[in-house]
Amino acid sequence: MKHNYILPTLALGAVIIAGQPVLCATLASSEPTPTKQYQNAPSQEEQVYQQAEAERVAGKYDAAIADYNRVLQMNPKNAFALGSRGAAKLMKGDAQGAIEDLTASLNINDKDAFTWTFRGLAYVATNQPQAAISDATKAIGLDPKMELAYFIKGRSEYATKDYTAAIDDLKEAINLHPEYARNWFYAACSLQCMNKMDDAKVAWQKCVELAPNNPDAHYNLAIVLRTLGDKQNAIAELQVAAKQYQELNQQQYAQDALAMIQQLQQAA
Repeated sequence: MKHNYILPTLALGAVIIAGQPVLCATLASSEPTPTKQYQNAPSQEEQVYQQAEAERVAGKYDAAIADYNRVLQMNPKNAFALGSRGAAKLMKGDAQGAIEDLTASLNINDKDAFTWTFRGLAYVATNQPQAAISDATKAIGLDPKMELAYFIKGRSEYATKDYTAAIDDLKEAINLHPEYARNWFYAACSLQCMNKMDDAKVAWQKCVELAPNNPDAHYNLAIVLRTLGDKQNAIAELQVAAKQYQELNQQQYAQDALAMIQQLQQAA
């Protein structure tokens, strides 16, 4: 029996940098992670579990949860089924239910880096950054190549304004998976908060490269460019951001971007 986790969508709210809204992008990946093996599981239990896993990977979370329930009726101490059900609940937006299942799983088996990671992600979703940092640290101790755990830790350190630690952990995440825009996003936020504008510019540019349809990245790159005195390119980024915000029906943010364009044009 295999235990497969996929990364749920990260809708992580909004923050403020230098008086300007910075939306924490919904940057997701659906790649399967490495697998864990069950030993000596009953064949019927295994069959239902694998059916539930396939349903979860396909985004059929209600069906998956129903089948995880069937597995747990057969074996209430199946830590993998508890953890996977928690992951499915998290993907549905039930972070508190996810925490309950993932905690129950860890009470049975506390040596699974994926379970610690996903509970950490659920703590991010419930605005518990210190708990998220703790769980991510445990996950990294079990698996130093767990990129998502470094992201969770760095994102949560950013939330607690420990920007130096955030940058260190996000660099680890970037080293493992430089193609994930979410890592560059929070690295850029942290560098911007530390007033390291040249480095923040590089990080935002990389984020824009990886996520060109993310208006938040364009908007914040524009703020950095404005600070560095590059008004022309700041206006260009704001124009992109305003258009994308309008397409997303985020009219207030679009108006903010257009207002900043007007300010920069008047100051020229």
